[in-house]
Amino acid sequence: MKTDTVKINEAITARRVNLVGENGERLGEFKTSDAMSMAFERGLDLVEMDASSDVPFCKIMDYSKFLYQKKKKQKSSSSTTIKVKQLTFSPRTEEHDLMILVNKARGMLADGDKVRFVIQFRGREMAHTALGFERMQYVLAALSDEVTVESPLKLMGNVLSAQVTLAK
Repeated sequence: MKTDTVKINEAITARRVNLVGENGERLGEFKTSDAMSMAFERGLDLVEMDASSDVPFCKIMDYSKFLYQKKKKQKSSSSTTIKVKQLTFSPRTEEHDLMILVNKARGMLADGDKVRFVIQFRGREMAHTALGFERMQYVLAALSDEVTVESPLKLMGNVLSAQVTLAK
């Protein structure tokens, strides 16, 4: 339902309408003028919901409240998108620094985000990728009881990565 094509109250041109009450109950077929007077008696608006048939469906509702709730729902649905946060470290990172990284990842996961761990190999480090795999396994083992691994360890060029999300 597009708000720019919605007909409200006097803008409804059909002679008869199928009427739905404010609680969703179907009231039947009425003259448009009778349906409008029913809506006004209740202090609400008559809104055309579906004009595709010969006798359009109209609903008795508070149109401004309907628009407000629709905007609120759109705003909340757009803010619930899950973000992927990236934590980068080196294959030479020591155990204490890895634990700080794990705690940082726990905070991100608690906020509802996904976390991608990345190890960037530089220069001669490519000869020792096993060390990078070992460090990544250490990080994933430290989080193993709290997370599920979405994308397992993969080495693409000089980047080793894994993505995790909070276990449900």
